Amino acid sequence: RCNATTRQQYRRYMVAFLADVLGDPANGHLSGIRDVTEDEVIAYIAAKDPRGGMRRQTLKALHSFYTWAERRREMSNVVLALPLPREKYGRAPTLEREERLLLFAAAERIDPRARPAMELMYATGARMGSLVALEAEDVFTAPSGRAWIRFRVAKGDRPYELPLNALGHRAYRRLVCLASYQPSHATARLPTLVGVGSETVWEWVHRASLDSGVKAWPHLLRHTFATELAEVDDRTWAGLMNHRNAALRARYAPPKDDRMEAGVDVLD
Repeated sequence: RCNATTRQQYRRYMVAFLADVLGDPANGHLSGIRDVTEDEVIAYIAAKDPRGGMRRQTLKALHSFYTWAERRREMSNVVLALPLPREKYGRAPTLEREERLLLFAAAERIDPRARPAMELMYATGARMGSLVALEAEDVFTAPSGRAWIRFRVAKGDRPYELPLNALGHRAYRRLVCLASYQPSHATARLPTLVGVGSETVWEWVHRASLDSGVKAWPHLLRHTFATELAEVDDRTWAGLMNHRNAALRARYAPPKDDRMEAGVDVLD
């Protein structure tokens, strides 16, 4: 029941798993995936860096595949007894205002669409896949008179809407004005608001990061958006982030020192 992006990632992990396990000379006794046992899986997982995310992501992909295969009675679930390691979330990284300005200024020199695309990602907290799927019609005027944006493509196949702030609205209008822009070196423009795919947006952010000296990647703009929402309540925060709940909020909005001090002052 994964969304399309997750299924694609899982396929990559499964291809890597099969290539490494079946292609290992030490596993010459294996003729195909049906011969793979729990021991081979454990050895493969153990070789992954426990400090990185590859071990968990590979196990998630294997659990998904073997659960599916067992349900279809294709093979037994050899990873059933292997628990998924718990995700360890630290404080989410974020960009300070000066860093954002430097990054956006560098983006403007790369492509006319790069800066407004990155500003729209920051102003809405959009994931990259959601951003590149936007169409001009996805921004609309609510009964209140405020401009809202609709993300039809979203993680978990959960479309959502949120109001646009001034920066987001300016970025949107700029992208609409660039609807016919076609750089001479590029392939045909996509029929979307930004006009390019995820790989190009990633390249824009990467180049802007190098040119500005500000370490950045696309999802960092979403992290920064989440951090800036520190003052809203949990339910509003989850809605703006398109999360099922506010369980991860502590990564972005830890209690402020002055509020903690005020909190303990009420005690006798």
